Amino acid sequence: MGFRRMSENHKLAVDPYLLCFQTPCESADQINGFIDRLLGWSSLSRNKDMHVLVSDKTRIALIDDGDYPEQHNLRAAMRAFNYDAADPETVCRVLQNILDTTPSLEEYLGVEDVLIDETKTKINPNFLCDRLTGKKKRAFIEMLAILSLFRVVIDPENIKAMYVTSATRQDNFCENLDVTVEIELHDCSIVNGKLSQPLPIGLQDQIPFMWSYNGLMQHLGICAIWQEADSAEYAIEAIELSIRELASSGLDESGRRAYRLGNYFLESAKQWGFFNRTDYAMLLVESCARIVLDAPKNPIKPFRVSSTSSEQRVRSDDGALAFRTHLSKSGVGFRLMLWQLPDDTIEFANVGDKDELIIL
Repeated sequence: MGFRRMSENHKLAVDPYLLCFQTPCESADQINGFIDRLLGWSSLSRNKDMHVLVSDKTRIALIDDGDYPEQHNLRAAMRAFNYDAADPETVCRVLQNILDTTPSLEEYLGVEDVLIDETKTKINPNFLCDRLTGKKKRAFIEMLAILSLFRVVIDPENIKAMYVTSATRQDNFCENLDVTVEIELHDCSIVNGKLSQPLPIGLQDQIPFMWSYNGLMQHLGICAIWQEADSAEYAIEAIELSIRELASSGLDESGRRAYRLGNYFLESAKQWGFFNRTDYAMLLVESCARIVLDAPKNPIKPFRVSSTSSEQRVRSDDGALAFRTHLSKSGVGFRLMLWQLPDDTIEFANVGDKDELIIL
């Protein structure tokens, strides 16, 4: 099965652990981590191509356990570690926005409630449950039960399109992990229709957990992200993922430069087939990533005013210098055109064939 539109298929359920600030706070890094997680998943929840879901039981558990709002805990921790990179009121507004605007898991999947036998429930790794206290633990288990019921019984065709977003403070933990779920379901309330199997049902599932926004992007893959790049946001995600892969393979990041996409970059890439062929897509994305890291595959040369001139083209409105580089020299022989702004920022302008004489 090929990669399909994320707006139709990819659903992310939020682990209660992601939304509660762990106390006692041990360091300023812990505060940073909590804020970064909230900001990362908050930006994803605003993306029209993703369905981020919070269970109603999680919302209730956070309130009943005194974990929402977090303002008092955050203020005390920030004061203790002289943390001034953010204020507790702003952070709490981000959290409140997630809870207020994120759709209900139960409503979205059409499963209002579940009744399970806790004595026959197994979640592996078990620290996922052990780290939660109060009603959050039960809310987490029931969230997994709803997901497993939907994935295994109600809509098994979409089993690969549902994940749980979470976080971990354990070092060297696997970026992506399938969590094993074994639950005995005794009753449930389905909004439309009824179950095809008699109760009780023994649910066995392996649900993919994503521990970070970057982990999700890596899971989907560079090409998958690029194929969905109908906006600069996704194209940049693909380039960033390629940058991380190049860096992890040993390429030096010290020469990294700021970059952005020009208004005609995606349009020209589509025109020349860079969204239709995987080899073209990888070629373009990696070439951009290498240029950002100041390690281009092919030499970057000035883009001249004309084929007969030695004068480099300069953009009149901001003084940016025009450059070109080969994406490939065989076959069609594609070129990538780019601008270097006065502050050294790279702007990827457009792609074309080897005879392209226009930079946009």
